[in-house]
Amino acid sequence: MMQRLEKLIEYVVIAMMGIVALTIMSEVAARTFFTTSLIVSEELSRYLMIWTAMLAVALVAKDNGHIRINMFTDKLGPKAGLFVATISDLMVIAFLAVLVVYSILQMPRLANQGTVTLGLNMAWVYAAMPVGAGLTILFVARRCWDRLMRTPGTEESPL
Repeated sequence: MMQRLEKLIEYVVIAMMGIVALTIMSEVAARTFFTTSLIVSEELSRYLMIWTAMLAVALVAKDNGHIRINMFTDKLGPKAGLFVATISDLMVIAFLAVLVVYSILQMPRLANQGTVTLGLNMAWVYAAMPVGAGLTILFVARRCWDRLMRTPGTEESPL
């Protein structure tokens, strides 16, 4: 089921980036060749980029691809490295859980606001935060679980 979710998120991110690219190219073409502007291009691309970024954070977390400094952890043994990696993942999960809770609490306050040109309820825009953070929690928890259940010596680094 997790693999299906990952694939779905990947397709959604690709589609959103495609729409952003087409929107921006259309805006450039409209300004260059027709000396006019598309009304929705700026808002649409901005809000799609917010959603794309939040979903992409989850995908990168799934693959443990976020930037980290290994100077200290590379000097640790396998057990200590596993411990540090697990503590790190738990801290990330705790931070993201707080982010999910407070972003959900913020949503009712935004329900009465709308975007200028799209007429979209701002709660939908801000929903990217709890959705992205929630998905990231799932992927980090899964990665942490897999690391803890892995047979010792099957990977060179526990991180």
